Amino acid sequence: HLRTPVDFNSSYGDILFSGAQPSVTNYNEGSSFRHYLQCMKVQTENAVKNSYDETKASLRLQLEAASQLTEFFRSKGIRGKDRDFLNVVDINIAAIDVFDQLRGVIQKQKWNLL
Repeated sequence: HLRTPVDFNSSYGDILFSGAQPSVTNYNEGSSFRHYLQCMKVQTENAVKNSYDETKASLRLQLEAASQLTEFFRSKGIRGKDRDFLNVVDINIAAIDVFDQLRGVIQKQKWNLL
Protein backbone atom coordinates (compact mmCIF):
# COMPACT_ATOMS: atom_id res chain seq x y z
CA HIS A 1 0.00 0.00 0.00
CA LEU A 2 2.90 2.39 0.58
CA ARG A 3 4.58 2.00 -2.80
CA THR A 4 4.16 4.89 -5.22
CA PRO A 5 1.92 4.06 -8.20
CA VAL A 6 3.85 3.20 -11.38
CA ASP A 7 2.18 5.99 -13.36
CA PHE A 8 3.96 8.56 -11.15
CA ASN A 9 7.19 7.69 -13.00
CA SER A 10 9.23 7.96 -9.83
CA SER A 11 11.71 5.16 -9.31
CA TYR A 12 13.59 7.08 -6.60
CA GLY A 13 11.97 5.11 -3.77
CA ASP A 14 11.99 1.67 -5.42
CA ILE A 15 15.02 0.59 -3.42
CA LEU A 16 12.94 0.88 -0.25
CA PHE A 17 10.66 -1.90 -1.52
CA SER A 18 13.41 -4.25 -2.66
CA GLY A 19 13.30 -6.28 0.55
CA ALA A 20 16.52 -4.87 1.99
CA GLN A 21 16.58 -2.95 5.25
CA PRO A 22 16.29 0.78 4.38
CA SER A 23 19.34 1.54 6.52
CA VAL A 24 21.56 -0.61 4.27
CA THR A 25 20.35 0.87 0.98
CA ASN A 26 21.75 3.82 -0.91
CA TYR A 27 18.54 5.80 -0.33
CA ASN A 28 19.40 9.31 0.82
CA GLU A 29 17.82 12.70 1.40
CA GLY A 30 18.43 13.72 -2.23
CA SER A 31 16.53 10.69 -3.49
CA SER A 32 13.74 11.40 -1.06
CA PHE A 33 13.44 15.02 -2.18
CA ARG A 34 13.50 14.13 -5.90
CA HIS A 35 10.83 11.51 -5.25
CA TYR A 36 8.72 14.08 -3.40
CA LEU A 37 9.04 16.65 -6.21
CA GLN A 38 8.16 14.10 -8.91
CA CYS A 39 5.08 12.98 -6.99
CA MET A 40 3.98 16.57 -6.39
CA LYS A 41 4.40 17.32 -10.12
CA VAL A 42 2.21 14.37 -11.12
CA GLN A 43 -0.42 15.13 -8.47
CA THR A 44 -0.56 18.78 -9.59
CA GLU A 45 -0.92 17.82 -13.24
CA ASN A 46 -3.67 15.32 -12.36
CA ALA A 47 -5.56 17.78 -10.15
CA VAL A 48 -7.09 19.76 -13.01
CA LYS A 49 -10.15 18.19 -14.60
CA ASN A 50 -12.44 19.20 -17.48
CA SER A 51 -14.76 21.32 -15.34
CA TYR A 52 -14.70 23.22 -12.08
CA ASP A 53 -17.25 20.88 -10.48
CA GLU A 54 -15.33 17.79 -11.62
CA THR A 55 -12.09 19.23 -10.22
CA LYS A 56 -13.73 20.13 -6.92
CA ALA A 57 -15.29 16.67 -6.58
CA SER A 58 -11.99 14.98 -7.44
CA LEU A 59 -10.06 17.00 -4.86
CA ARG A 60 -12.64 16.21 -2.19
CA LEU A 61 -12.52 12.50 -3.08
CA GLN A 62 -8.71 12.50 -2.87
CA LEU A 63 -8.84 14.11 0.57
CA GLU A 64 -11.39 11.60 1.81
CA ALA A 65 -9.34 8.71 0.40
CA ALA A 66 -6.18 10.10 2.03
CA SER A 67 -8.02 10.27 5.34
CA GLN A 68 -9.21 6.67 5.09
CA LEU A 69 -5.78 5.42 4.01
CA THR A 70 -4.06 7.29 6.84
CA GLU A 71 -6.50 5.80 9.35
CA PHE A 72 -5.83 2.34 7.90
CA PHE A 73 -2.07 2.78 8.29
CA ARG A 74 -2.51 4.09 11.83
CA SER A 75 -4.55 1.00 12.70
CA LYS A 76 -1.56 -1.08 11.54
CA GLY A 77 0.88 0.90 13.68
CA ILE A 78 2.28 3.11 10.92
CA ARG A 79 2.27 6.73 11.99
CA GLY A 80 3.53 9.83 10.23
CA LYS A 81 4.32 12.02 13.24
CA ASP A 82 4.45 15.64 12.02
CA ARG A 83 4.03 14.51 8.39
CA ASP A 84 0.70 12.81 9.05
CA PHE A 85 -1.98 14.18 6.72
CA LEU A 86 -4.95 13.28 8.91
CA ASN A 87 -4.83 16.45 11.00
CA VAL A 88 -5.25 18.71 7.93
CA VAL A 89 -7.88 16.84 5.90
CA ASP A 90 -10.82 18.70 7.44
CA ILE A 91 -9.07 22.05 7.02
CA ASN A 92 -8.50 21.36 3.33
CA ILE A 93 -12.10 20.27 2.76
CA ALA A 94 -13.27 23.42 4.54
CA ALA A 95 -10.98 25.52 2.31
CA ILE A 96 -12.52 23.94 -0.80
CA ASP A 97 -16.03 24.65 0.54
CA VAL A 98 -15.23 28.28 1.39
CA PHE A 99 -13.55 28.84 -1.98
CA ASP A 100 -16.57 27.32 -3.70
CA GLN A 101 -18.94 29.64 -1.83
CA LEU A 102 -16.85 32.73 -2.59
CA ARG A 103 -15.61 32.03 -6.12
CA GLY A 104 -17.38 28.90 -7.36
CA VAL A 105 -19.83 30.64 -9.69
CA ILE A 106 -17.06 32.64 -11.36
CA GLN A 107 -14.80 29.59 -11.67
CA LYS A 108 -17.58 27.57 -13.31
CA GLN A 109 -18.12 30.29 -15.91
CA LYS A 110 -14.43 30.91 -16.66
CA TRP A 111 -13.05 27.37 -16.24
CA ASN A 112 -12.37 26.82 -19.95
CA LEU A 113 -10.50 30.14 -20.15
CA LEU A 114 -7.96 29.17 -17.51
